[in-house]
Amino acid sequence: MRKCIAIAEEIDKEENSGLVSGKCNKAEFMAHIEERLHKTQAEIDNLQLALDAVYGERSIDFKYDKLFAEDRNFSQNEFAEEFKAQIIKEREDHIELLKKIVGFVTDKEGNITIADFRKESESPSPHLI
Repeated sequence: MRKCIAIAEEIDKEENSGLVSGKCNKAEFMAHIEERLHKTQAEIDNLQLALDAVYGERSIDFKYDKLFAEDRNFSQNEFAEEFKAQIIKEREDHIELLKKIVGFVTDKEGNITIADFRKESESPSPHLI
């Protein structure tokens, strides 16, 4: 979540000659999120819909300072909730992949070498993905 705010602030500074205005271009923000956080098109589409729900579909810029703010009930806006859901899914997928790798590279006695694990985790076999 800090990465999102940092990206928005970086865009803000680029758009305002190094000064912080507190606003950032939505399209530019989404392009940076896709590229720098390695989001799929479906994830970007969901985040875009959520951002539009919070700031309005027609708005070009948005105030990013409260992008992840909580209200009195500790609820967050649609964008924050969608972003968190994607992070949780990525972590769950990563854990499942690690479990598969461990199962794939252990020998008959259940031993695994660090080298084998490292090799397989850097470039998993196609059947593990």
